[in-house]
Amino acid sequence: ANPKQASFGTPGLGGQNHFLGVALGKAAGVELEVVPYKGTPPMVTDLVGGQLPAAISLLDGMLPQHRANRIRVVGLFSKQRSPLMPDIPTFAEQGIDVTGGDGWTGMW
Repeated sequence: ANPKQASFGTPGLGGQNHFLGVALGKAAGVELEVVPYKGTPPMVTDLVGGQLPAAISLLDGMLPQHRANRIRVVGLFSKQRSPLMPDIPTFAEQGIDVTGGDGWTGMW
């Protein structure tokens, strides 16, 4: 409704979540303002509390809130649906070609 006022939270600047949000905005034709947080917990608190309209984060931080109907996950950035949330479509399925959200973490 207000594309000039659209924003999303991210658990930090410069990471995969931040860049996927920017790519999502470009693919959707909306400039999304980035709202950085110091980690996922404070971001989820503001999302659930209504102070943040949207957020992009890893599935593990959002899944419990989604299952409790406190937030609604609208799409995944992966190429295929997650076996943890098979009812949630990918953005590609919704006509927004933003894939590359598969992350990898290692211990160094």
